[in-house]
Amino acid sequence: MVAFLDRNCNSSRWNYETDELVRWLIERGDGGPVAIAGIWEYRPADQLHSFSMLTINADGHPLMLRFHKPDDEKRVVMILDPDQYHGWLDGSLVSEEDVYRQYGEELLVAQPDPMQPRSIAKTPTPAALAEQGGLF
Repeated sequence: MVAFLDRNCNSSRWNYETDELVRWLIERGDGGPVAIAGIWEYRPADQLHSFSMLTINADGHPLMLRFHKPDDEKRVVMILDPDQYHGWLDGSLVSEEDVYRQYGEELLVAQPDPMQPRSIAKTPTPAALAEQGGLF
């Protein structure tokens, strides 16, 4: 078991209210870290680490409905409460129904959080490199 802790969850998602691709900040209303339930595996023979964030159905979740096409399946990551961290990590909560529930909309805050435009670095031409004395 693994839990990913972060202050917020940023993702670029289509908001189907505005039909624009904008990064949204989704965080807990109390400002606490967002802990996402996950699973992981390590395969020594392949030197392969893999992990997955667990999701659950989000039909009827007022906040998540904003980020899914009207006819698409609605999914949301499993967010853990602070008192569930230890139980999730030691495996004692895996069969507890309370873990597999939608995190209440009233406990989350969401707002547009657009990224600043990135400048694209131009690759210098051979002539420009020669004027600068080469690569080194």
